[in-house]
Amino acid sequence: MKKSDLNKLRKEIDKADKKLLKSLAERFEITKNVGLYKKDFNLPPLDKKREKVVFQKKEELAKKLNLNPLLIKKIYRLIIEEVKKNHKKIKNG
Repeated sequence: MKKSDLNKLRKEIDKADKKLLKSLAERFEITKNVGLYKKDFNLPPLDKKREKVVFQKKEELAKKLNLNPLLIKKIYRLIIEEVKKNHKKIKNG
């Protein structure tokens, strides 16, 4: 490998990171709409059953993709905590 290969690899990482962040922004936009739905129908901002299902599905997918399931769980824990905060803000106006 040459030094230019490293720069090329880093550009690929930057491109993948951009996709990841765009997907995260899309996910938060969708969860905002879920929060609005919950407010309109007077549903609680927290749904433990759904949360459990999300973690199970992500763990299974992480294994299939050869990713560390514990790392993915930590990442999703942060994402879900942020979603719950946003849903509480939406509910409280």
